[in-house]
Amino acid sequence: MISLKELLENHENENIEFKESFIKLSKDFWPTYSAFANTAGGYIVLGIAEPVPYQYEVSGVKNHKKLLDDLFNTAANKDKVNHNQLNKNNIEIFEDDGKVVISIYIAELPVNQKPLYLNKNISNTYIRKNTGDYLATEEEIRRFMRNASDNIDGELLDGYTIEDLDIESILAFKNIVHLRKPEGRYLAMDNSEFLKSMGLFRIDRNDGRKWKLTLAGLLFLGTEEAILSRIPHFHLDYLNKRGNNARWSDRVSSGDLNYQNLNIFKFYSIVLNKLFLTIREPFELDKKAIRKSSAELEIIIREALVNMLVHADYLDSETAIRAEVHDFFYTFTNPGTMKIPQEQFFVGGHSEPRNNTLITFFKKMGASEKEGGGGREIFTITQNNRFRIPELDVTLKRNFLKIWLAAPEDSYPDFSEKTRTVFLYIKENYSVKMKEIEKNTKISYHFVRKALQELLDLDLIEMTGKGKATKYTWKPSKIERFAAVESIKNAIMKN
Repeated sequence: MISLKELLENHENENIEFKESFIKLSKDFWPTYSAFANTAGGYIVLGIAEPVPYQYEVSGVKNHKKLLDDLFNTAANKDKVNHNQLNKNNIEIFEDDGKVVISIYIAELPVNQKPLYLNKNISNTYIRKNTGDYLATEEEIRRFMRNASDNIDGELLDGYTIEDLDIESILAFKNIVHLRKPEGRYLAMDNSEFLKSMGLFRIDRNDGRKWKLTLAGLLFLGTEEAILSRIPHFHLDYLNKRGNNARWSDRVSSGDLNYQNLNIFKFYSIVLNKLFLTIREPFELDKKAIRKSSAELEIIIREALVNMLVHADYLDSETAIRAEVHDFFYTFTNPGTMKIPQEQFFVGGHSEPRNNTLITFFKKMGASEKEGGGGREIFTITQNNRFRIPELDVTLKRNFLKIWLAAPEDSYPDFSEKTRTVFLYIKENYSVKMKEIEKNTKISYHFVRKALQELLDLDLIEMTGKGKATKYTWKPSKIERFAAVESIKNAIMKN
């Protein structure tokens, strides 16, 4: 839990909500309760007044024991809320000059249990946006429901046949599977038999045991016309922006006459090859980039591309599925929130794919063999190569993954040579004083001070202590800290 002092010092944090409550809960308590549970969790603090915006004073809670009894009773009432997120371990009671303040931590619900709504009406679902609680839109509620489902892409489609699949894609897919497992005699099968054996068509036991095309099968090998008839907003995009971030030098996109019937299989095959070529070609600023074995880099790029395609929410119409190449990094964006905690993605060992049927097709091609291991490989290889740590931004609407192929000090091209030197010195020595930096880098006080301020502004280092005891410390990312803790846990368990 967090102390009252820390709560007040972080009053502008979007995951902390202060509410003045003397005798009973204010009406806006439960919308905040819903919003925190549906978004990223947070603290509701009772007994804090806000006479002036962003200025807080302790007002206190009257008869706090009765208020807590009412709180627990209401939270357990299914007519009020559909999930009880309260427990005594998440409640802290503080006293300040005889006044009682109550801090309540509302944990985020697991993806498969969202949304938390009020008054037995799913329309009363709230989400947190910045420091406010807002009713979720119909599309946001639909996202919650899709996120809670395990196998949307396994839907059996009425009115679709093998005629709705691209023959060129079928034959290419068949050849790949044959080369991986010749004893399967897949080339000897007719196309219909092969597609059934791969799971693109399945028996509908609720409709006279008819063979029907799965939604995953349509997305994977379908013609453009057939895919758009089921998902009108379906769109895949690849852009190479290296050397000119304002424009692109190469593009693969749905609807382009150069790439007809661009289903998931074709997009993956074409784009993977293009991504590999960008790894082998020299960077514009190659002298600063740490170049390692292209085979290792190909692994992480392939994992990222597969991850983007198998975890996308293809029924979401608001976010594009896009892979981009930039000078020192690659980005992969797909609609649909991640179904595991962000940090867990890079640690591995646990997988909850959104599209369970689609992922089996990639496994049969040998493109996704390690269950829950893709994120771990991305993190491990980038760390071993001393690249800047990958970045992952997850919202209800989309996942955004950025993979750097350059060292942290080289990923900021605007750094002066002096700032770069100071940055490296702190990184290598972890925690140092200004005098140490001046002495060992032979950079003057003026330029060291300027470099430190630049690094502090970018949140790459942190300052601790006061006066002569002030130190500047390398600041590991949240992902690095989580990975370190998991590593210690695993070491303890092995012993």
